[in-house]
Amino acid sequence: MIGEAHPYFEGVRLTLLVLAAVTAALGAQARAQMPAARTPDRTDVGQPSPDAAAPPAPPPATSLDAGVIPPPGPPLGTPPIAPAETPAVSPAPPPAPPPTSGPPNPDEHEKPEVSVESDKRGAVADDDESETHEIAPRPNAKGDPFGDELEAGPKFHGFEWRLLLQTRYTYQFDDPNPIKDNGFALNRAFLRGSAHPFKWLSAKLLVDFAEFAYSNPQQALKQVYGEIRPWKRLEFTVGLIKRLYGLVELLPIAEYEFADTGVIDNLIKTVQFGGRDVGVLTRIDPLPKRKWLHVYLAAYGGAGEGADGVVGTTGTTHNGPDFAAPSLLLEGRLESRPIKHLTLGATGAWRPQSAVDADTVPFAQVTTGEAVAADATVSNRWLEVRAEWLWGDRTDVNTRGDALTYMGAWGMAAARIDVGGIVFMPSARFEWLNDDLQHPEGDRYILTGALNVDVARQLRFLFDYSNYIMRPGGWPIQSVPGIFNKSFDAFIVQVQVKI
Repeated sequence: MIGEAHPYFEGVRLTLLVLAAVTAALGAQARAQMPAARTPDRTDVGQPSPDAAAPPAPPPATSLDAGVIPPPGPPLGTPPIAPAETPAVSPAPPPAPPPTSGPPNPDEHEKPEVSVESDKRGAVADDDESETHEIAPRPNAKGDPFGDELEAGPKFHGFEWRLLLQTRYTYQFDDPNPIKDNGFALNRAFLRGSAHPFKWLSAKLLVDFAEFAYSNPQQALKQVYGEIRPWKRLEFTVGLIKRLYGLVELLPIAEYEFADTGVIDNLIKTVQFGGRDVGVLTRIDPLPKRKWLHVYLAAYGGAGEGADGVVGTTGTTHNGPDFAAPSLLLEGRLESRPIKHLTLGATGAWRPQSAVDADTVPFAQVTTGEAVAADATVSNRWLEVRAEWLWGDRTDVNTRGDALTYMGAWGMAAARIDVGGIVFMPSARFEWLNDDLQHPEGDRYILTGALNVDVARQLRFLFDYSNYIMRPGGWPIQSVPGIFNKSFDAFIVQVQVKI
């Protein structure tokens, strides 16, 4: 019938309405799950711009029932946006290895041995940071004059030149020969070359050009030696080096607090237990911490420095240029730093054979004999106290007379005062020597006061006043080179340049 809908069409219309409602619901759910579209800086909202950066999404709103309402998505038909590139992130560093439970290595707690000059006092340096502020110059078995290398430290790689210049003015009171003893003098003009091609191999050459200025070229070559270090605790030195006997001989002369080394040092060179010689030196560090004990063993053959004060002659083939006796000399030294700021040492020397033949220069002739010495040093960054005791046989055949043995001792103290970068170091020394224990005539004393002024590490001024005293009523049995025979006073001003 016309005007009435057929039941079939009514069912179709109802079905279409249901499908539309379902489609709308699914579209709304899909839009809710899509990410928010970028909003470009222009009027056509909804169309993304490739050059515009996406602003941060607004925070989600919260419904009354604590539910989160997602933000509305872009309209249908909006092209998808390509995701941003993932930033490259470097992997995290690996964690540190856990500590081992085994026994610690004693050498790991020692500072690395670095051969540098300390800015606290001249060229003093050390392998222990707690000791770098000490003012005491460290002894060196080879007799390094600069004091810029650790005895047991490594050697830098390469080649190096160093210069030490000491110019002085001397005035001796009541001097019967002032023209000879007083006035200006070139005390030392050291030029040292060091070569270190490998960590285990090094060599040094030391020449004193002051000897050429005084027509004494035979004694210009002071040191030339090679160092072989196959192991950190073992070192061999071969060549022309210092003998081990006598602490003053082992101290760096550039850091020495006084103008002269003293009368004891002159005597041990005369008896040829001290001074320079050609030989082989071995250093061994046997204990867990190397500073606890250094063992030095040396054998010399008699071609180094002999009688002090003998100049202007050429020597012979047997004894070399410095008049040392051609005889075997064995020496050893033990050195230890058991606690902080304390150094102990003991030295022994033995000459098992004599050299009194006609081929030996008379002043260099020596006989058999022994000698011992012991020393101690206490120091920190402000104060230094040092002392040594020595005893030995008078092996100098032509100058000892009736003397058979000698004994001596010396002590010194120095303070360090830093005033605006300029270091003032007042020092005092007492020295006693009996060069003839068998007779009462041999006592000699030296009282010295000195002031060192370190303007810089390279420049030092030294003012030294010494009183030389013979024992009242005593007189020398025999005139010994370098040993004074009368009382007198002397004043010395010295300028030192170290480059």
